[in-house]
Amino acid sequence: MLSPKNILTLYKFTLNRGEKVIQEWLISLIGSIATIVISISSLAHWLGKKFGEIDARFREIDKRFESYDKKFEEIDKRFISIDKRFEALEKRLDSIENEIRSLRITVSRIVEVVKSSQEFMIDFLSYEGVLRKEASDVIRHEISRIFRVVSMYTNPLTKEEVERLKQLIEKEELTLEEAEELYEIANKLVYEYGTSETWKLLFYARFWIGYNLRKMKEQREREKQKEKQC
Repeated sequence: MLSPKNILTLYKFTLNRGEKVIQEWLISLIGSIATIVISISSLAHWLGKKFGEIDARFREIDKRFESYDKKFEEIDKRFISIDKRFEALEKRLDSIENEIRSLRITVSRIVEVVKSSQEFMIDFLSYEGVLRKEASDVIRHEISRIFRVVSMYTNPLTKEEVERLKQLIEKEELTLEEAEELYEIANKLVYEYGTSETWKLLFYARFWIGYNLRKMKEQREREKQKEKQC
């Protein structure tokens, strides 16, 4: 059996031994924690460096995008400038079209005035007998030649109108109705082409209109003379 002294000695030994174990465990734990802290610090430093590189790359990308944005802004400004030029050009073209339209109206009015005055002159001369029927023979030969040219102007005329034109030209004398029919056909050709041949055809029709009006006038005068005699 152990004596009290031996028990005390054994307790002290055990206590000292436990303290050493705890100290060794604490030292080992502190070493492990230090290793982990160092590893974490190293990892944090590495990650920080990598994130710094990533941030630098993003900043570089942002600069590139800013450069692209500036280029796109310049392109937009150029397009705006081009659009303004096109708008100015469209306005100029509209102005030119209006001027041309006004000029066409003016020319059409002048042509109509000349046409009407020429028609009136031929009507008057044939009505007063200055242009005699014998003159129509010479004119008709010229018109027959003109028909070969006019017959090619198929655009404003139908096939029936071309055939009718030929029939009217071949007749030695035209009635008032036939002369007016020829005038309508010739009028279409004058407005469509306005060549010298079409004008001659128009004047030929007007001659027969005036000639028939003079015949009607002479007929009325003869009838009045008969009434007076009765």
